[in-house]
Parts: sequence; structure tokens; C-alpha cells
Amino acid sequence: MSNTVHGLRRRLATVAEPRLRAARPTDDELLSAFLTRLSPASAYSRFLTGVGGPPSARLLAALLPERPRGGAVLGFLDGELVGHALWARLRDPAVAEIAIVVADVHQRRGVGTALARAVIDDLVAHGVEDIEVFSSTDNRAVARMVARAAPDARRELDGPTATYTFAALGRVESVSRTA
Repeated sequence: MSNTVHGLRRRLATVAEPRLRAARPTDDELLSAFLTRLSPASAYSRFLTGVGGPPSARLLAALLPERPRGGAVLGFLDGELVGHALWARLRDPAVAEIAIVVADVHQRRGVGTALARAVIDDLVAHGVEDIEVFSSTDNRAVARMVARAAPDARRELDGPTATYTFAALGRVESVSRTA
């Protein structure tokens, strides 16, 4: 059975178990190639703007933060980068924003959920107590994930965007640097 998402065909109901590892600053070329392959719809859902073309060095540096200001996790299937998750401390160092993006053909297969768990465990291990997720109000994947992971999350609407805030409840362990 297959389905078409953003113009790309993919199998349905296939749960994936990605190999996860902490991102490094040297992953910039790998991450750039991954982001360039995203559909315009997926790129917009993640960045809330059109990215178009290879990402800038400044964007890549922001997506690969070094601790203690943040962290990133990469997800691989069969050696291919298929997902990126990020946490970045906000003004209050006990609060971090998280963001996740998954390759189009691997969406709705559990990759984003695995990345979310790993990035939350990592930020908890680094002393973060509360999480914020910023998305468009029509991003159903984010709404579903937050509803499952944090049913008591507070949602603040601001025009076409929503910010979800909830307690960081993860295991206190950081993500391995090797997978």
C-alpha cells in the first residue's frame, strides 16, 4: 500500500526505527544536502518561510548549536540522513525551543517521534525544565505530537502561529555522539 505526500510516493503504516546520534558542527554539509532535498511544503512547515536552495552557513550554524546553548540530533535510516531535531535555550536558560524536520518520504513513520524523545532527553540532561514549540496553526503533525507527548501543554495563538509550552519530562541522559 502506498500514498502520495507532497508529490512523493511512500509506503503507509511502516514504522521506522532510525539510528540516532548527536549532531556535530562538522555535519553542516550533510545537513545542507538533507535540507535541500525537502519539499517546499516540508521546508515551510519547519522554517515558516521559503528556504529555497542550499541553506546559508548562518542557518546551518544555528541548526547545529553547541552545548550548553543547545543541541541537535540526527536520524538515519540505512545510512541516509532522514531527520533533524534541535533544541535551543531561550532567554530563560531553563526553557528551550525544540524543532523537528523529517524527510518527506519518511514522515508519519515514527522518525519524528524518535527524534523528539531523543532531543527532549538531551535537553533535560542539560538542565532544561520547560519546552516551547513554535509552529503554524495548521501544522497537524506538531499538534498531534504535542497532544500525545504533553496533553497539558499550554497553547498560545498569535495569528497563523501557535506556541506550545510544557514541562520537559524526559530521561536524564544525553544523546550519544556516535550511533
